[in-house]
Amino acid sequence: VFSFIHVAGFRDFRECRDFYQREGLLDGAGLCLEYLEDMGSAYRASDLVVSRAGAMTCLELLEFRRRCLLIPLARSTEAHQWANARCLEQLGIAKILEEGLGLDARLDAAIKEELANPRRDEVAGTAAPRPTLAAVAQSLISGKLRAD
Repeated sequence: VFSFIHVAGFRDFRECRDFYQREGLLDGAGLCLEYLEDMGSAYRASDLVVSRAGAMTCLELLEFRRRCLLIPLARSTEAHQWANARCLEQLGIAKILEEGLGLDARLDAAIKEELANPRRDEVAGTAAPRPTLAAVAQSLISGKLRAD
């Protein structure tokens, strides 16, 4: 059974909610929210996260060790979301999808692939150790992960 939570934000909430209602996706299978206070519960409940690649989100994904499909915001300052996404990709947590033409189809295929093929380290229970706070701080200092 596929279910989802979409935290859309203030600007996009109404449009997203209306779309999901028209498609009949809010009838038990999905939830569209403007804001979610307890992201930790949502991360713990998820098999896969689809998200932008802001620094706080990337740190949360590291903390909760969630597989993710990241779609870096193309217009982010100095392409920092790409740098953030690459850090998670190198740790084996993320796959990166580029914005643009055909994203819907590429995202659909990527979600199906991720959910059909759990990563070997997660299945075996031998996921790579969580990076230390010092390692994350060093990434921030070296510019590999941007806080803005």
